[in-house]
Amino acid sequence: MRSWIGDMAGFVKSIDPRHHVASGRANSQGQKTDFDVPELDFLTWHGYPVYEGVSADQFDHLITDHCSQARAHAKPVLMEEFGNARTDGDQAAIYARWLASIESDSNCAGWIVWRLVSRQDDGQYPVDEFDKFDIHNDGGSVWRALQNAATRYDSFPAP
Repeated sequence: MRSWIGDMAGFVKSIDPRHHVASGRANSQGQKTDFDVPELDFLTWHGYPVYEGVSADQFDHLITDHCSQARAHAKPVLMEEFGNARTDGDQAAIYARWLASIESDSNCAGWIVWRLVSRQDDGQYPVDEFDKFDIHNDGGSVWRALQNAATRYDSFPAP
């Protein structure tokens, strides 16, 4: 897989040498092998405590670990997808803490949350029976935690 990722990234760069390339793989659960693919410009990882078998507090340490790995390999790392189920604690407080950890660590490149949803044509939010990770555009505490973090992040000077 690593060889194929390197080949594909190299192909993209042969067409557009200024194009930044990442694999988009989860690179979680201790499998950060994409750091060693020289053709990749940055790394991504997915973070879900329930799938990592850790608590929300322990997950905060995984954020620091991924970011320190980024520095060690001289490649930015982006927490591309993450979630803590609404049923597993104070989701707003947990997200605020994780995003503050990313914000305060200069080795972290940023974050993208999995799934921001709005009301559908029928006025209802999409059904989220599977994992309870959806973030509703409802002005609630979780939405505000993400909005506040994004606003602070947006005000950072460009690297």
